[in-house]
Amino acid sequence: MKPYITTANIAVGYTAPKFPSLTMSFSTDDVASEYLFYFQDIWKFTLWWTMIVFGAVYLASGVLAAVCQRSVFTGLFIVVFYVAWGEVQAVVSGSVVGLLLAATYRTGSLTMNTWIPLIWGITQILYVVVSSYSSTSIIL
Repeated sequence: MKPYITTANIAVGYTAPKFPSLTMSFSTDDVASEYLFYFQDIWKFTLWWTMIVFGAVYLASGVLAAVCQRSVFTGLFIVVFYVAWGEVQAVVSGSVVGLLLAATYRTGSLTMNTWIPLIWGITQILYVVVSSYSSTSIIL
């Protein structure tokens, strides 16, 4: 088993794994199916996972905020606004992080495991949650 896989190891006829493709096999038979080799694939996986994670967290926070409202229309508006704003943030930050990751991995001639974009999506939403506490304390 190789300690790392470089882009020089791309198999002939390689196709990018289907999304989400979160598999972990310990055999060396089909190793290439678990890795992202190309710039565009790394960017797309990072963007999609960021949008999924942001959407879930903003949906949960929107529902919690909507429960406190008396009007159903206002509550529904809050949920839609939270999710829309979360997805705008996800597209921007997911694109930037995805492009940076792709450039970093390409510069090192390394491949990316399909779990890495998910981990970066979770890292981004954790940053948003942690940074929101400082702005909340300033507002109050």
